[in-house]
Amino acid sequence: MKQTCSITGKQFEITDADIKFYQRMWVPLPTLCPQERQRRRLSWRNERSLYKRTCDATGTSIISIYHPDSDYKVYESKSWWSDNWDPMDYGRDFDFSRGFFDQYNDLYKEVPKINLIASNNENSQYVNLETDSKNCYMNIWGHFNQDCMYNTHVFNSEDCLDSYWLDSSKHCYSSYKCFDSFKLFYSHWCYGCRDVFHSSFCRNLKNCFGCVHLENKAYHILNTEYTPDEYHQKIESILSNKEAFKDFLSDLKALQDLHASKNNTTQNSEEVSGDDIKDSKNAYEVYGSEDIQDAKYIYVWMWIKDSYDCTRLGFQISRCYEVMAGTNLDNVLFSCYVLDGIHDTYYSTNCHSSHHLFGCTWFRNKSYCILNKQYTKEEYEELVPKIIEKMIDDWEWWEFFPSNMSPFGYNETVANEYFPLTKKEALEKWFNWSDYEAPFPKVEKIIPASKLPSNIKEIPDDILNWAIECEITKKPFRIIKPELEFYRKHNLPIPKRHPDRRHLDRMNSFPTNTWKS
Repeated sequence: MKQTCSITGKQFEITDADIKFYQRMWVPLPTLCPQERQRRRLSWRNERSLYKRTCDATGTSIISIYHPDSDYKVYESKSWWSDNWDPMDYGRDFDFSRGFFDQYNDLYKEVPKINLIASNNENSQYVNLETDSKNCYMNIWGHFNQDCMYNTHVFNSEDCLDSYWLDSSKHCYSSYKCFDSFKLFYSHWCYGCRDVFHSSFCRNLKNCFGCVHLENKAYHILNTEYTPDEYHQKIESILSNKEAFKDFLSDLKALQDLHASKNNTTQNSEEVSGDDIKDSKNAYEVYGSEDIQDAKYIYVWMWIKDSYDCTRLGFQISRCYEVMAGTNLDNVLFSCYVLDGIHDTYYSTNCHSSHHLFGCTWFRNKSYCILNKQYTKEEYEELVPKIIEKMIDDWEWWEFFPSNMSPFGYNETVANEYFPLTKKEALEKWFNWSDYEAPFPKVEKIIPASKLPSNIKEIPDDILNWAIECEITKKPFRIIKPELEFYRKHNLPIPKRHPDRRHLDRMNSFPTNTWKS
């Protein structure tokens, strides 16, 4: 059957299997198309907008995903996890004369929030969604990394920069979805490669340049074999001449187009649709995920059964619907950042190791609570159906949290990466918008990117005291010392684009983003 999206006015398909799932979950048919449901969830996720502000518990300076002018209390991690405060102190009775979302919004605004989602990191102040890492800067959504900068979704890696989705790799730059590799540059979908540049869909290569769908080879350029001496001579001639490099890129594009039919990122799966799927069955509109069964509209998750509309990293879940970020979940609906064994939970945010929650926020190790207030099991089971009935009457039940309740401006969130809007467009669609501009550090001078020498050997140490004006956005950015050392060590030019712009450039080129259209 066809359903009309209440935002776009466009029709979207609802299959018989979809209807059976919604009936099992005791929810009506969605009123928004899959893309708008995804946009709404992502409008609650700020990954990369980090700010300096003061901890409201200790008065110390901290880095936070909440800017200093926001209305929220923000605690640094140690204070938030301490026993010096209790989120249940903010609990309140459900008021049947008011709508649920209105009451939840009041609660959500009052309960202190943790500054970052990060733990067990060393010398890594500017990271988010990162754990167990050392000497990292602007690393987002990664674990067990060292000396890594400006990466997203990178694990067990060292000395990597400006990359997305690496695992067990070292000395990599500007690469995507690569594993067990060493000195890999400007490449994607590569496994077990060493000293490889501008290559894609390759395995176990060594000293290769511009190769596509090649395995177990060495000293190849554009899939053609050379002797070691010939290889190095030809590489030098390509890199030392702009026209030669331009011709190389043209030849590489032709080679990629020739092998494009082999670019199948679905592995060991049956009855699936989407992209970058592994070990899955009966999984539809799934992207960047593995071990998915009987599920639909899943974006970057693992080990999922019987769930729909789950977004942006999670694993080991079942019977979930409209969830953004979670781990080890069962029977969780309309919730975000629910972690570590949450089950039988509805409309809750940022909760850990809890169960039977309804409309709770920033909880840990709790059960049978509504709006952060404790109930007995019997009281909870009697009250929740009445609240749901009230929400159905108010047309609130069955929808994720409204975007205008998000603590972030649309322009601060991942939603804007996939579904970019102007401020006017965002406000017209009832999203929030942040006008906060962090003060830029004092610098000796600002240099346009076009004035930067292309040869890293010509870059002076003084660049650490300058700002560079992005060639696209004109937004100034700085180079930090470990970053400069990386470029020098690997003979790479100083980037001419702001880190945020480089991130967007990568995101716009990734096949796992095809679901956004």
